[in-house]
Amino acid sequence: MKYVPSIAFDEMSGSAKGVTAAKTSGRKYTRNRGYGGSVRTSDQASVKSIFKQLSQSWHSLTNAQILAWNAAANTAQGKSVLGSKAKISGANLYMRLNYWVVYCGGTALVNPPSLTGVEAPASAEVALSSGAMTFTLSAIPSSVTNLKLIILASEGQSNGITKAYSKAAAFTTPQTPVTTAINIKADYDAKYGTPTDAKPKVFFKYFYVNTATGEKSGELQLAAKLDTRLTVTLNVPASQQSMGQVRIDGGTLGSTATKSVTKGTSVTINAVPISGDYRFSSWSDGSSDAARELTVNNNITLSASFEASE
Repeated sequence: MKYVPSIAFDEMSGSAKGVTAAKTSGRKYTRNRGYGGSVRTSDQASVKSIFKQLSQSWHSLTNAQILAWNAAANTAQGKSVLGSKAKISGANLYMRLNYWVVYCGGTALVNPPSLTGVEAPASAEVALSSGAMTFTLSAIPSSVTNLKLIILASEGQSNGITKAYSKAAAFTTPQTPVTTAINIKADYDAKYGTPTDAKPKVFFKYFYVNTATGEKSGELQLAAKLDTRLTVTLNVPASQQSMGQVRIDGGTLGSTATKSVTKGTSVTINAVPISGDYRFSSWSDGSSDAARELTVNNNITLSASFEASE
């Protein structure tokens, strides 16, 4: 028998195979056997453990509390939380709201909260490279009391992937909304590993949760692609910056110069004395050629040394 889901897993469960949404039937939390096999991911096990906890705690409510949840489920706000495809019942509302309360580290609510809704987050940007992954919101609400940011992500995907957003799952703890960059690389790498050239795209979903009520905002989506460009950096030691300057590919002369290029690109670097009183000595890699061509296969940093002319 195929049950109508009472609680969506809200993409927290990874693959939908094996464990799908279920309903409370005869005060037992029932698994839908209509889909997939028996393989379960760690995400699915985590989701199921929260629902099991909530199913047990629902049994301990008083009749008055159950009636209050049933009444709340039939309000406009309760129906908005449950959606048109869910059974309108106090048990469903209790589990849907309390899932996020517990997920964010709180204790399940025994009485239905006052529901006011949660606005979706602002747009965001993910900076993704082999050495960094940061998530930055363009703006945050004026008050972030009881508000947590939930970020879901897929593992690295190939360029031709379809339905990639459905692969996004939890990989980091709930975050306090800030406008500064949130470093998510360590948590992401621990779950999925670093994205590669073969699978350079990562797909994200993110939303807010009110940890006091369990209300969830609408979801926003964004995709980030691994920046595989490499950087060439030139500099002149501080004590010699009055003697000479550097540049890359005929660019502006200065005490420093940088350029980002794709792997395998060739660039020309130059070290130029400021006047006839000085001369170029060597690059930090030992080369004495003031002008030279480099093939960039890794990030390169070189210092140019100068000395007084004899």
